[in-house]
Order: sequence, then C-alpha cells, then structure tokens
Amino acid sequence: MSKHVLEPAAQEFADATAKPPLLYELGAAGARKVLDDVQAAPIDKLPVDEK
Repeated sequence: MSKHVLEPAAQEFADATAKPPLLYELGAAGARKVLDDVQAAPIDKLPVDEK
C-alpha cells in the first residue's frame, strides 16, 4: 500500500477533522456551522496581476 503525502496544512486539516464529533454526527445545522467557521478563516493568497 502506498503512503499518501499531503502538504502540511492539508495534513493538519485532515487530522483535525478525523476526530469526533464527525460532521454527520452534528446534524445539518451543526455541520453547517463548523464548515462556515472553517471557511471564514483568513487564507494567504499569492499576488496576481489583474487586467
């Protein structure tokens, strides 16, 4: 079996979401809140040239 290697941030997220309670255990409203909170965190973006 091959070992999968993730970027450090992706591995950290995978590890954090592997612990109970899992999304399906929270119900729709609870899971929605967790996902909203995760997606609300600021992220680093690479600079771009827009035209």
